[in-house]
Amino acid sequence: MLFLGTLALALSAACSQRQRVAEAPSRPSFSREEAAGEAKRPAPASSTPAPAAGTPTTSGWKSYSHPDYNVTLQYPVHWERDPRSDLRFGGADGFLQLSAANADTLDRAAEAEANHKLRPYGFQPAVTTTRVQDQDARLILPSNDQAPEMKGQAALIVRYPKPVQIAGSSYPYLVLWADKGHVEAIADTLRFGGSSQR
Repeated sequence: MLFLGTLALALSAACSQRQRVAEAPSRPSFSREEAAGEAKRPAPASSTPAPAAGTPTTSGWKSYSHPDYNVTLQYPVHWERDPRSDLRFGGADGFLQLSAANADTLDRAAEAEANHKLRPYGFQPAVTTTRVQDQDARLILPSNDQAPEMKGQAALIVRYPKPVQIAGSSYPYLVLWADKGHVEAIADTLRFGGSSQR
């Protein structure tokens, strides 16, 4: 019993620390780990159920642009912006959040994300090589043992055509976190060259 109580306390502390990191300001404030290629992770969506199976249609989706991240994308019309961050949107059927990452290579950025010590994608996530807007990318899909509170979180890491400057630092990779039911459809709408529409 003592072991289970200790394990529960350790998991609770890890989740609390993870949530504090995710609730940081919307502009990157990167730690030493992130400078080594580990991007900030979004907090689990506390009230968002896992998405329904099937490929969503992008017809009628809203457009979103962010000039600092040099990106424009689309998301479901019924999703709303998270009041804590202009980089996160969600609804009852899923979510998305943007960030940027710095690593020596795209594969190292994907490895750091997929194998983060808190295992946000489970213990055997699938990392797939793909291309988005003629740029190299890595899609990370969760394994079946992903924690339920992660709500099916997947990630897409895309090499920028040219690194972006955010808060005085250079980032060569865009990170899109989204539920696994929407990540690829959102990726299909992604375009580099964000305008000032937020």
